[in-house]
Amino acid sequence: MPDEELAKLLKRGQSGVRTHRCELGIPAAPRIEPERWPPAKVALLGTAPDQEIARRLGISTGTVSKRRAALGIPKWDQKLKPWKPVEDALLGKMPDTEVSKRTGRSFQAVGSRRRDLKIPKFGMAIRHWTRAEDGLLGTIPDKQFVGNSREAVTLLLLAGRRKASRPVGVDPGAHTMMQFWAPVPTSRSPCC
Repeated sequence: MPDEELAKLLKRGQSGVRTHRCELGIPAAPRIEPERWPPAKVALLGTAPDQEIARRLGISTGTVSKRRAALGIPKWDQKLKPWKPVEDALLGKMPDTEVSKRTGRSFQAVGSRRRDLKIPKFGMAIRHWTRAEDGLLGTIPDKQFVGNSREAVTLLLLAGRRKASRPVGVDPGAHTMMQFWAPVPTSRSPCC
């Protein structure tokens, strides 16, 4: 109900009604006649920017914005458009930059969605450790264990894995690598 009508009904001043409404954070009632907006036009609101809707309908952007706000329809925002199953299916199947180009979404939005769905990055195959592999740790040299695939990264992971799988009672300060040789004690002094 417009402030003027409410003021008459409550027998108060129009400015008093407007002030109290604003203090309570209540937006003004819509002043647009419902018969001017057929359902087909109302259905367009919020589906594209107000400027585009106004251009399609041949009316001002302000009129579209006011009607949309009066009906409580949120502003169209490409950033907030819901993900479609077809778009979700692309995640992890190609680089995030490519998904971004194909969907028209930002690189950050693609990465965020992929992480929310717990989908690994494209090209990042995750293989869990088997008990057999755990049993090999510390029994053969790391380079022989990993072969040629991503040696530096894998060696670092092996070192962390070996440390985590150390048997109970092993001194954490001790070397984790097996020593394959032992110094031979000699009777000679080191300086001669």
